[in-house]
Amino acid sequence: MSIIFFDGYCTLCIRMVSLLIKYDRAKIFHFVSIQSEKGQSILAENNLLHTSINSFLLLENGKFFTKSTAALRIVKQLPLYIKCLYMLILVPEKIRNYLYEYISYHRYKWFAKNETCMKPPAEISDRFL
Repeated sequence: MSIIFFDGYCTLCIRMVSLLIKYDRAKIFHFVSIQSEKGQSILAENNLLHTSINSFLLLENGKFFTKSTAALRIVKQLPLYIKCLYMLILVPEKIRNYLYEYISYHRYKWFAKNETCMKPPAEISDRFL
């Protein structure tokens, strides 16, 4: 099982989770808000501070991936027309992460911050931890 940790207050992150649910027809991914008790528990078990994570990360086969690498590993599992974005892995990680961090830093200003953490609708609640 692959788990995507996301910022439950971030409008951009919530939209991305919604898109992933739509395109992840094989139901490869499960989701957990970084701010939730379960999310914080898993992070603590792995000696990760939730305050050091600035938007989302991926836990895949027992290994954590962050920033642009996490994003690209996620798109690699989606349908072909989205999977082609994985070619961005050829861009040096330092450049990819700079862009990722720039967007992450401005995400609340550009896309807003919700007052409450996302609650999944009942029909997809089985995809959330």
